[in-house]
Amino acid sequence: MKTKISKTKIRKREKKKTNVELKDLITYLNKQSKPLWHEVAKHLSRPKKKSITINIDEINKTTKSEEIIIVPGKILSIGSLDHKLTIAAFKFSEKAKEKLVKKADLLSIKELIEKISQFKGLNVRIITK
Repeated sequence: MKTKISKTKIRKREKKKTNVELKDLITYLNKQSKPLWHEVAKHLSRPKKKSITINIDEINKTTKSEEIIIVPGKILSIGSLDHKLTIAAFKFSEKAKEKLVKKADLLSIKELIEKISQFKGLNVRIITK
């Protein structure tokens, strides 16, 4: 179930964060006009205990070839990917990067926002578990 969280509440959560890179990204996402980016900011601003970590095998099971996905958290290395994807995430573990670079285009979330015009007409979705 999706819950609505205001940009003000996201800003309050952001102030509690100590990771400067994460704080900057949340601020940048809040300034975007599309609701998709607001949803990503909401997930990134959650408490550390509720942060998102996803293994490659979970991504493999829930996606189809040529999809564009956003993981508002960290991707871990367990499993393998058997189809082509474009993946944007806040962080990738080193082993996950090594495995994914062969089958997927890896981007930071900010890079995806800047290149989103190249993906017009394609469905972009958020994977949270």
